[in-house]
Amino acid sequence: MKSLCSLLLCFGALAAAPRAFAWANATGGAGPAGTTPVFALETNDGGATAPYGFQFVDVWDVTAGWQFVDRYVPTGNFYPGYSTFTWSDPRGASYSTHTYWFNFTGWSPGTSHYPVGTVYADYTITTPASATIAPSTTTVGVGETMAFTVSGSSSSGLNSIGLESADAAGNAIANLGAMGTGATYATQTFSWTPTAPGTYYFLGYAWNASLTSLARTPSGAITVNAVANGVRWDWLSSTLGS
Repeated sequence: MKSLCSLLLCFGALAAAPRAFAWANATGGAGPAGTTPVFALETNDGGATAPYGFQFVDVWDVTAGWQFVDRYVPTGNFYPGYSTFTWSDPRGASYSTHTYWFNFTGWSPGTSHYPVGTVYADYTITTPASATIAPSTTTVGVGETMAFTVSGSSSSGLNSIGLESADAAGNAIANLGAMGTGATYATQTFSWTPTAPGTYYFLGYAWNASLTSLARTPSGAITVNAVANGVRWDWLSSTLGS
């Protein structure tokens, strides 16, 4: 009897130990202020025998001073193999970026709970990007070079700013230049030299860091003359002595 009890205790101790191949993962995302943080959760209990396996995950908000947020228990009781879930912060809307800590726990017979895995994950609150554009002139001649100063900002950081050609309705046609940046504010000057007369339109743009917000601002019409700006060469009036 003693040896049998010792065997049962030994089995319990083994069941309580972390499983060699068990793992877990949490993937956050990004959204504008006022959205509810949502995470994709993955677990693999490393071959636990059904009906035992992953049971619940405890979630702490690290940014809020390790505040306990939730114990998420999926319906279906236990998950012995690979499983995926979606977890939403029950506190609802968030207005700043937060780091979370997820502690995945399984259950086995005799000795109750054992760790499956722990992981940190972020949910990033993004702010919209804004862009301005300032042309050096609104009238230019063929072959002359003009400049566009493009500025962009986003309090959650930028990805890039740039210059695009556009149609009269403000639809982008082609990218004429870009500058990558991780700053919250950036400015860059782009040059352009027309090769044909006509009326042209441009956009200054800015992407925020998470590429969830694109701001475009039109330059207004740029008139390109067939000759140099303000100068018309007339050979009849350019003769000597005239």
